[in-house]
Amino acid sequence: MASFVIEGGHRLCGEIHPQGAKNEVLQIICATLLTAEEVTVNNIPDILDVNNLIQLLREMGVTVAKKGIDSYSFKAENVDLAYLESDEFLKKCSSLRGSVMLIGPMVARFGKALISKPGGDKIGRRRLDTHFVGIQNLGADFRYDEGRGIYEITADRLQGSYMLLDEASVTGTANIVMAAVLAKGTTTIYNAACEPYVQQLCRLLNRMGAKISGIASNLLTIEGVEEFLLGGFLTGDKLNIIDEEQGTFPVFAPEFDIFAVGNGGNQLVGEFLTCYIKNLCIRVIFQNKMGDGVHQMGFSKSHASINKQWIVNLAWGFGY
Repeated sequence: MASFVIEGGHRLCGEIHPQGAKNEVLQIICATLLTAEEVTVNNIPDILDVNNLIQLLREMGVTVAKKGIDSYSFKAENVDLAYLESDEFLKKCSSLRGSVMLIGPMVARFGKALISKPGGDKIGRRRLDTHFVGIQNLGADFRYDEGRGIYEITADRLQGSYMLLDEASVTGTANIVMAAVLAKGTTTIYNAACEPYVQQLCRLLNRMGAKISGIASNLLTIEGVEEFLLGGFLTGDKLNIIDEEQGTFPVFAPEFDIFAVGNGGNQLVGEFLTCYIKNLCIRVIFQNKMGDGVHQMGFSKSHASINKQWIVNLAWGFGY
């Protein structure tokens, strides 16, 4: 039987370079369906769920090109809507939890989405009510085909709406936001999730031409646009996915004498980490911008006592 043997009493030190956050990159990849223009995304993690979603988009007719070891471009110019009716597509959706986030972009841009009940990790209560009710509030019609076990969602054009989410779901908020950016009129979302993943998605959409305000709060206001305009993000700018473990490593920083994190120069990461680090009573001992654009931050245990409640809150906030 395999086992791990852990020997204590040794000082920890070293350097890590976290991979991109899976939960964010699944949203961002789905968001590329909102425009016919090419979108380039960096720091994409090489993991099964992400690779499966990328392959699914290829089969939907999206032009996907690998630009580097963790960089891809997506161009959803000729999406094959007929493929959405196929058993092959629906079977793949059923094994990929992130496929539910195809609904918002597809209904917003094409007026139609089909999806089977999504799969994914079995980790307890993961309902889809927030996704469905939110997009229904925008005027979409949902029909469940019991014989095939699929949902068919249609709309002529979504209409902006006021809504109060009964659950501050990260993926539910993301799906509704992606649908609302092309809806007619104004959408106001109360009790929206405000995790860094949602913030990064909203910033991306704004760079693509959306009009979202209230980012990083629980109240989002979205002014719908006819289509995403050329310029800004769509003329060659690139998006860096935030790192998966950035929220976790400061929790363990009190156990390290020196600790360094590479974050790919992502400003958003620095913003929310700085707040948490201060509340953890961890002293930042250096901050350096390297020549290759990688930021490194070092942490050292201060003599002040560590605020354990903040450690718990931080871990909870990132879903651990």
